[in-house]
Amino acid sequence: MAATACGYRPVYGPQDLRATRALCVEAVRATRLDEPQLAGVLGSALTARLAARGWRCEGPRPLRLQVQLVRWATVAAALHARRVVAERHELTVTAWLRDHAERTIWRSGLLRFQGANALDGGDSLAAAEQLRASASATLARAAATELAALVALAVEDAP
Repeated sequence: MAATACGYRPVYGPQDLRATRALCVEAVRATRLDEPQLAGVLGSALTARLAARGWRCEGPRPLRLQVQLVRWATVAAALHARRVVAERHELTVTAWLRDHAERTIWRSGLLRFQGANALDGGDSLAAAEQLRASASATLARAAATELAALVALAVEDAP
């Protein structure tokens, strides 16, 4: 996988990816939204919201973030359409997606906080790493919350 060579660590195994792909196809059919539409709308909205709060994507990762957005959006749409989340897990789509997105963003390191790079020269490496880890955890929560809200809107607004 080219993404793996760039430092991205997939959260899903091969079986999960096949199942996710099947859900994506089903969700795209159900919502009449194709993947480029989902990536464009959700990717642009999330990037703009995070940028306004001081977050930025590192290197070539914005494209991979959009791929993740498509995956989360389509899986969420499929789950919403089947009512699996509400019936079996007693969670809303938004709550399930927020928790899932937070774990995935945290593990993948897709985004970093810009302020972690602006440390004083006197700060130790350990302090710098601690700040970066703390900021990244905060980002995972913030991005997951934003993503869940955006996907919930996309699912509700789907024709």
